[in-house]
Formats: sequence, C-alpha cells, structure tokens
Amino acid sequence: MVFRPLVRGLVGLLLAGLALTCHARGIETNNPGNLRPVTPGIYKGFEGAVGIEDGFLRFRRPIDGIRAIVINLKIYRSRHKIRTIRGVANRWLSKEGTPQDKLKYAEFISDKTGFRIDKKLDFSDAIVLEKLTRAIIHYENGRDPYPAKLYARIFPKRG
Repeated sequence: MVFRPLVRGLVGLLLAGLALTCHARGIETNNPGNLRPVTPGIYKGFEGAVGIEDGFLRFRRPIDGIRAIVINLKIYRSRHKIRTIRGVANRWLSKEGTPQDKLKYAEFISDKTGFRIDKKLDFSDAIVLEKLTRAIIHYENGRDPYPAKLYARIFPKRG
C-alpha cells in the first residue's frame, strides 16, 4: 500500500520530464506559428525560410519564424482587411479547422491577450502585434518558450 503513492509520484515525475523534453514541431522547425507555404513547395518570401518539412515552413532561427508570424498578421490586415481575433482565427485555420476549432482558437487568443474576440484591433501597434504573436505561439505549441529578450528585438519598446 505504501508503494502505490510512491509509484504514482515517480510515474508523474517521469511523465513531467518527458513533457519538458518533447518539442512541438513549430519549435523544432523555428516556425512557432506553424506557417505553411502559400504556394505548395515554394518557401521563398519570408526572410530566413530555408525549406519545407511535412508541409510546414522551416526557418533558420526562431526570430525568423516569429517575424514571419508578424508579417502574416500584417498581410491579414492589409490584404484581407482582417482586424479582429475572430478574423485571425478564421484565416489561420481556414483549411484545417472546423467552426468549433476556430472559435476555440479565437477564445484562447482572446484570453491570452485580453482583447475581445470581435474588437477591432490596430495591427500596426507593436503592443497589439506582440500580444497576438505570443498567444499564437502558445496555442500552436502548447507553450511559449522564447525569452522576453528575443521579443524585445522584434518589438522594440517605445519610450
């Protein structure tokens, strides 16, 4: 009887250790937004893109993949007139996601950023873009492993 809690505790530690060593595809490929090429097989267009792996872009460095998320969000604003979290979620999951998946994605981003799902956002604002980018990375990978120092290189603070 004494061994059951001990065994459960050891199993829990083992699983926690495995979870810490497992990496999401987006982290391993420096593509934390899990971006796919617009044209299948063509990866040019994003700085630092070095190839395609299992249908997803691969970037040279994490900063390149994070910058690609920002570029993607700016394209959503300029080309597709997307201004809300709901719009981002619908576009980000356009091919794979069900309506329920898209709503779940939007709710997660809303919770992480503090912005309402249908609030019109200023995608030219660095603070808005940073919050959206970090929330997308967290959703896509189950966590956001990047240090604040890296984000500071992409989103310099005004002051």
